[in-house]
Amino acid sequence: MLVIALLGQAGVIEGQVISMTVETKEQGGLHDLIRAHRAHLEILEQQYATMGIAAPPHIVTEIQRYKAEIHDLLKMANMTLADSTIEQLTPTARYQLLYGHIINTDATVWRLEKKLDDLNKKLDNVILALLGQVTLAKDKTVGE
Repeated sequence: MLVIALLGQAGVIEGQVISMTVETKEQGGLHDLIRAHRAHLEILEQQYATMGIAAPPHIVTEIQRYKAEIHDLLKMANMTLADSTIEQLTPTARYQLLYGHIINTDATVWRLEKKLDDLNKKLDNVILALLGQVTLAKDKTVGE
């Protein structure tokens, strides 16, 4: 369990306990997006804290937008998405879901390529070892 305490307006996830213990491969990309959004949100909140009431309106708007997007992403990461659920998401949330899947797929392909390379190296070593044993066996029979 992870306790999320986002400060702010619109009552977005303030102190709620969010279950994030089960993370599928598809949810991993969403969690990466959530982390990126939180990092950007933190910077915006620092700017807002520094400027106080003199902060430009776009900072306040961006803070609210990021909080809403983080909220949507957390909901997506903690449920199985049916087609009807996806249709109810905002276009930004749908884009982020798709982007998360693409990023995750790229990471999975990279991991599989690395495993394939490792297996090929092991196979080459086994073949070389077997060839070495065959050569040793031939040498022994020739010497006798």
